[in-house]
Amino acid sequence: MISKLGGFLDSTVDRVNEFIIYFGLYFYYYNRVSFVQFWIVVAIFGSMMVSYTRARAEGLGISPRVGLFERLTRIVLLVIGSVLGPRFMPYIIVILAIGTLQTTLQRIIFVKRSSSDD
Repeated sequence: MISKLGGFLDSTVDRVNEFIIYFGLYFYYYNRVSFVQFWIVVAIFGSMMVSYTRARAEGLGISPRVGLFERLTRIVLLVIGSVLGPRFMPYIIVILAIGTLQTTLQRIIFVKRSSSDD
């Protein structure tokens, strides 16, 4: 059985967990690989915006299930980066940063096209 409160808590805890992972990566790469810090911040922003754009669109009655970098994809990439190790993780972070921004833009465009406010 799914409740509104349960759905709310699930998505909230998901955001907290994802932020903690990025936060840990930021501190791991702090003073190690300087360019990675920028991309981690972009990935955090993009990740939060993917979730935000979906929530806002659903609040308008539009289901923006577009874009490749939904939560599952982001978590799978982070797991792959963790398995491959710190040498490969910076590349995964850059992919996440660019992919989340692309998904955010796709959702914005989708909502604009689906909106009846034209």
